[in-house]
Amino acid sequence: HQLQEPPAELAAEVSRRRQELVEAICESDDALLEQYLEGQEPAQERLVEALRRATIGARLAPLLVAAPARALGARRILEALGSCLFADAVVPAAGPLRLFVFKSVADPFGKVSYFRVMEGTLRGDAHLVNPRTGQEERIARPLRPKGKVLEPADELVAGEIGAATKLVHTGSGDTLGPKGCAELAAIPFPATSYTMAIRPKSKGDEDKIHQGLMHIAEE
Repeated sequence: HQLQEPPAELAAEVSRRRQELVEAICESDDALLEQYLEGQEPAQERLVEALRRATIGARLAPLLVAAPARALGARRILEALGSCLFADAVVPAAGPLRLFVFKSVADPFGKVSYFRVMEGTLRGDAHLVNPRTGQEERIARPLRPKGKVLEPADELVAGEIGAATKLVHTGSGDTLGPKGCAELAAIPFPATSYTMAIRPKSKGDEDKIHQGLMHIAEE
């Protein structure tokens, strides 16, 4: 799909709506509002930056429209997320390395652990320690998720999402970093509201059920 100009019969409506958006953005920033009241429309870059600050500060809530099933507008939404929702804080990529594992998946070829690089830069053949267990884990080569595909990556910097395989002593909510690193706050899971028991039909099914329940617990 290509981005095109709106139909002629909608041009006036689009222009009016855009002007309302510019006014709302300028009202969230004193410097931009002063410039706007003087009859000058701020540059696009300044409008986007002001919209980002206002969105993060909960002063504005942009409304985006898309039809993902038809692949219409999805890219624009991703671009808007990158422009408007990234936090002000920037963690230096040169700092100490820390990863937060937020999801573990039992893959047919083994366990895949998804994490976010919270600090520093992750490169291949990284030997990290889980402060909860005290066990060392090795990430031979970091992976970068792209949909269902995991692509090898030379490095992952702070803020990026990555994945690793064959982490034996690490599960969801764990921290990985150099020896002695501080443990990040774990994911606060809700309290159990329902319990049930599973009984095998035959004695030979006990091991299979046990393995299945362990996989569910890891995820």
